[in-house]
Amino acid sequence: MSASQKQGQGLQEQLQQENCFQVIKESLPRILVENVSNSIDQYSALESRRLFHGRGACYPGLEYLTIDWYAPVILITLYKGFVINPFQDQVGIETEKKNNSELAKNTEPLTLLFQEILAKFMLQYFPNQEVKALLLQSRINKVAEAKIISGSLPETCYAYEGNLNFYLDLNDKQNIGFFLDMRNARAWLASQCAGKKVLNLFSFTCAFSVVALAAKAKSVVNLDMGQGVLKRGEQNHHLNHLDLRAVQFIKSDIFKAWKKLHKYGRYDIIIIDPPSFQRGSFIVEKDYLSVIKNLHKLLAPDAQILACLNSPFLGEDFLDKLFLENGLNQGEHRIQKVVRLKNPEVFCDANPDSGLKVVLYQYQRTQLLVSQAQS
Repeated sequence: MSASQKQGQGLQEQLQQENCFQVIKESLPRILVENVSNSIDQYSALESRRLFHGRGACYPGLEYLTIDWYAPVILITLYKGFVINPFQDQVGIETEKKNNSELAKNTEPLTLLFQEILAKFMLQYFPNQEVKALLLQSRINKVAEAKIISGSLPETCYAYEGNLNFYLDLNDKQNIGFFLDMRNARAWLASQCAGKKVLNLFSFTCAFSVVALAAKAKSVVNLDMGQGVLKRGEQNHHLNHLDLRAVQFIKSDIFKAWKKLHKYGRYDIIIIDPPSFQRGSFIVEKDYLSVIKNLHKLLAPDAQILACLNSPFLGEDFLDKLFLENGLNQGEHRIQKVVRLKNPEVFCDANPDSGLKVVLYQYQRTQLLVSQAQS
């Protein structure tokens, strides 16, 4: 029996004790316990939030792990690799030797034990909040699985942000319908959009649209290729009692939709939040520029662009080059970078260019600049 297996067996025995919360707490990495504690205390009981974000590589050995709170459900996601000895502050290493049967034999029990201990910890750490289910999403070895490891899922699940609600599909093995890391971008939109026309490209389930209309935007147009996500977006608007006369839902390939989008006028705010890769329809490295080059047909003379990029392989400079050198900054069109929005604090990244990039650009047409100079 290996040392790791012996440690796991010892922990199993300790967990049989009637009062084992201290054993559970002490067996987990200290940084994990601290982050979960801080995140729980930061918001109201209902507010959806990430409790732990290992994906940013700030916590060696925990890169495979995220924990989210969607009241009344705790969602734990494990991403890849077998975890060797996950019960120390320096958690251990991950391995890509997925076909090594001996390695799997030695480490899989510890991985399962880690899941069990983490589950017990999370359930006991919410003493004042009702947890109806603890759900585990596993994406190990590129196989996505979702299973309930405690309780049962409510018939309908929601994300809660401020006074807005959004439908979730927690049974989906990957995209549950809401992105927690976009919280600051949604807050920015709410602060800017009153009385303005908003275009939401690659709208997914239309969270930006819900936020904009709730913040008194004049109108919003949502565009996405997926009928299912647009339908869910419409449901999100109904859920928040918003006036659907001020919103459009367009199912289309973006490269075939420019005339249709222009039909609804020029927009004061355009949000671009494309997938990094969508087979047969969008590859960010080559297609983002094509989107930018068509924006002049849609932008009001004085407009804002919120550009998002979620590829870990492309940095902020990729967006800057597209907008400032190759895209809109030509002829009568002028564009300036305003700021890169900060991601929510919990979404820390050892390399900021590997995480979500949300950058604000200001667009103006030359004629407007001349009239401003003369006034």
